[in-house]
Amino acid sequence: MRPAVILAIVRDVAQRLGAPGVAASVLLVVALVLGAVVGPRLAADNRAVSARIAELQARGPAGGAAATGTPFDPLDPAAALVEQLPAADRFPAFVDALQAEASRRGVAVDRTEYRMQPLVGQRVLRAQLVLPAHGGYVQVRGWLEAVLHDFPSASVQELALHRVADGAGDVDARVVLAFYTRSAN
Repeated sequence: MRPAVILAIVRDVAQRLGAPGVAASVLLVVALVLGAVVGPRLAADNRAVSARIAELQARGPAGGAAATGTPFDPLDPAAALVEQLPAADRFPAFVDALQAEASRRGVAVDRTEYRMQPLVGQRVLRAQLVLPAHGGYVQVRGWLEAVLHDFPSASVQELALHRVADGAGDVDARVVLAFYTRSAN
């Protein structure tokens, strides 16, 4: 066919389809071309990602899934975070370290109250500790900074400071900490 005949056929079809039909036809042609050009590359990328997922599932995280019996799912966004948390049996050591650091810094902890709460479908335990404490402001602050530095899975949920007397350097503190651990389940 000659180019003039092809051009006449295209004009005739364009007139019959109207502007919306022409736009849809152009988009369809572009999509087909892109699919033919980009499709094979995307398929290769998908095969590589699938192979990597299979490799990660076979290996599992070091000390994570094998130690806990939890299946490792690299597509679960919380799985990597949960696997980095300390095991639940580390909680008593945390409390001991917390109290030892307070004593070392000159902070008196009257008592430690705590409660455990399961989170993230029972995979995480949050221990909420309530600690009434007494000491100098600088000592209380240093104590909390040291605890948060040494235990990244701990966080301050509440902190209330009250001066013992006007102008006094000592404070009464009510500290509420959370300590997150990986459950044994």
